[in-house]
Amino acid sequence: MSAPTTACGVRRPGWTDGPAIGRHRLPCVLPAGHGPRHRDALGETWQEPVVTVHTCDHGPVTLPEPAWCTGRHEDGLHLVDLSHDGPETLLTVGTERGDVELMRLFLTRSPHSGRPEDRRTSLVVEIGSECHRFREESALRMLAAELVVRAGRVRDLAAELTAVQDAESAL
Repeated sequence: MSAPTTACGVRRPGWTDGPAIGRHRLPCVLPAGHGPRHRDALGETWQEPVVTVHTCDHGPVTLPEPAWCTGRHEDGLHLVDLSHDGPETLLTVGTERGDVELMRLFLTRSPHSGRPEDRRTSLVVEIGSECHRFREESALRMLAAELVVRAGRVRDLAAELTAVQDAESAL
């Protein structure tokens, strides 16, 4: 008796759009690692979007395009440098000199990277000139919790500033 195969499970592009229940949400039932065409339990087939990028070392390369990717790919890179990047989320703060960017975040995946961990989708958090990749939800939740704590400290300092200014005004 052979071991059961794992189903692919990929859902068609845009499956999160539309009603909460419907055939558009059915996952692929074919075995994991199958060819480019997917099939759901009703027999409907689809193929994930693809993109062709011109690399300097492998020529034109066609690969699946994740639904979250912005579709902007730079031609002329080495294959290992090719990445899928999602839309950016900017965390900015208004100052007396205008808005200042504190943090930039976006999903990314480098499917042909020489670093296996970069072949998995991760979230890049760019702070200043430093980029940090987060691969686990728990680490991102810790980052969010730390930001909440720091925001509380800013509120405390705002209250302290007001108290000091009020004391100065009373002199």
